[in-house]
Amino acid sequence: MLRLLGCHRRTAVIAAAYERMIAQYPVAGSALLVNHGNWQGKLDYAPSEEFGAGAPARFQGLEVRIPTGYDSYLRRKYGDYRRDPPPEARQGHRCLALDTGLEEMP
Repeated sequence: MLRLLGCHRRTAVIAAAYERMIAQYPVAGSALLVNHGNWQGKLDYAPSEEFGAGAPARFQGLEVRIPTGYDSYLRRKYGDYRRDPPPEARQGHRCLALDTGLEEMP
């Protein structure tokens, strides 16, 4: 069932191994940083100065830390991110509805 949803059974184990691996490489002194959480290839690589120390911000009701140079980061990834694309160019997130045929539990 998890594979149908795109989840690997050992996701937590794989994530922990990944965290251990990347923790071996210090951020200090790195010319480039990458966001693997939202992988879009080369668009996720950024000069380390762009991330900086980060800045607190509210995003969809949550307090989060965003890149210090968020404007240049977002422009590189999305172009003119402040303007909606024309209707024919808009794409939503891919969603999957799975009907198991089971009734909802109370």
